[in-house]
Amino acid sequence: SASGTSFSINIDTSTVVRAKLISQEAFSSSTLTQSYIFPGEHGKHPIVSLVLDSAYLFSSEYGILSPDSADGIHPNFQQSWRRPVNVEYFDVDGNRVINQIGETAVAGNYSRKFAQKSLKVYANKRFGTKRFNAAFWPEKPIVTAVKSFVLRNGGNRCEDFRIEDAFVQRIFGSYVDSIDYQAYSPCVCYINGDYKGIYGLRERSNEDYVEANYAIDDDSIICVGMMANTRLEKIYQKEGITYGEMASKVDVYNFANYLTAEVFATNWDWPHNNVSLWKPLSKEGKWKWILKDMDEVYARKGIANFFDFLFLNGEEGEKVISIPRKARHHQFPIVMIGFPEFRKSFVEKLSVYLGDFLKPAVTIPLLKTMKDEIEDEIIPTHEAWGRPASLYNKFTSRMEAVERYLNVRPMETYQEMAGFFDLGYVFGLKVNIGSDKVILNDVELKAGNFDGAYYSNYPLHFKSSTSGKIWEMTVYYSDLSTLKYDLQSDDVSINFSEYAAKGDIDRVEISRVENEWITTESLFASTDNINKVVAVYSPSGVKRNGLEKGLNIVVYSNGDIRKYVHKNPNMR
Repeated sequence: SASGTSFSINIDTSTVVRAKLISQEAFSSSTLTQSYIFPGEHGKHPIVSLVLDSAYLFSSEYGILSPDSADGIHPNFQQSWRRPVNVEYFDVDGNRVINQIGETAVAGNYSRKFAQKSLKVYANKRFGTKRFNAAFWPEKPIVTAVKSFVLRNGGNRCEDFRIEDAFVQRIFGSYVDSIDYQAYSPCVCYINGDYKGIYGLRERSNEDYVEANYAIDDDSIICVGMMANTRLEKIYQKEGITYGEMASKVDVYNFANYLTAEVFATNWDWPHNNVSLWKPLSKEGKWKWILKDMDEVYARKGIANFFDFLFLNGEEGEKVISIPRKARHHQFPIVMIGFPEFRKSFVEKLSVYLGDFLKPAVTIPLLKTMKDEIEDEIIPTHEAWGRPASLYNKFTSRMEAVERYLNVRPMETYQEMAGFFDLGYVFGLKVNIGSDKVILNDVELKAGNFDGAYYSNYPLHFKSSTSGKIWEMTVYYSDLSTLKYDLQSDDVSINFSEYAAKGDIDRVEISRVENEWITTESLFASTDNINKVVAVYSPSGVKRNGLEKGLNIVVYSNGDIRKYVHKNPNMR
């Protein structure tokens, strides 16, 4: 019905309404766009509604989703064209948070071949608002305004599991300091009022990311997309460069964490691709890396040992990277791992991470949670883009494959790392945490008990603190014949080569307990001959199970029980 200059309409299905005032006596006003979404079964996610002239999408002349070729060479969807679009964002409760004009363009490379394509969405001050003022990502509450974001189709995993990239970035972003990663939030997208399925609403990996996360204006940074960027090459190719010089130009802690993520995920589509690094333009600015597009992961692709793939430099008999263009991008990781200081940091970080937040008890529940968030949308999404519902089977089978991978990858990585860096025999290591903070080799545990492995040729420094009290121990596994300790420093050296050389030690268990002993079965024992090493500190001084006050080391091997007691009156 209409009356004077106002009118009303009844809406009972998802609809876009666009309206403007028209007068013969004045210029027309701007068009006002509002989406009215009836999400139905698609109501548990935030919603992004994009509204634009359909010709901007499908026209053979200038439609960004069209397979036609306006230039006679490339299909339109391969072009970098931007088109004006009205952007609305509704939070999970259905509240409209933003409604503004911006621009959109197709994103991605190989993934553009899929019917459902990724879309970049830009704010633009020409249209009145320079940023999208919305807290899109609960995992990054400090990011409340961005110049652009991506609606990601899952990248190369669009038609199976879709979330590999978001998962590996989230697991590292959740537990690691000094790492840059693209936040993720699942959302449902509507285009011109039509349901277009589930997407990953993601941060960009460019200058917009830096501005939003570091509050540095994009005019004050440089952001590049190549590991072998000429500016960086001038640094690491300098003859005789020292680690100190490198650390003054490169954020070595950031790169070490970045490298652990790429190695754990066995990202074979890197480092020659999917790289983003940046630095402030100031003289003191250091290069940092942003995790990006980690969708081609958890697969070997013929790579027997990922450390060989990354770090062998192509010398005779060692050539792993056969394509010179790709080999050039490997030179920076090769240079970095050649510095003993960096190698030590990398080995210790990855070794601790594998038994901490990368253990299956942490990774698999997160994977299942992220899978459950989007599973109900998989079939409707494929149908919305004209794809068969049977693709759901690829979603579930890929989920199972990734879960299997996460179960075996930690121990597999320990073995590969021990072989490549000559770390000796790999045995299981478990640390039961009973204190406020536990640090293994300068790496703080963040995901509960440590359940991983360690090496016979590498020292382990264990430090814990409870209510301001600190307890420390350094363990070396090289010669079981001696037990050395220092009453003042609480440093204990325990050597195990006699058994490690024969492979008789299955597990080391270090428990920090207050009230009772913690006992666990050896996870690596395959016969009745369980070989176990237990080191327990009892602060209460009460004997339990025949063990005395202090640091008790009990070695079980081939039925021969050896008991060592480190009595230290300074331990409380």
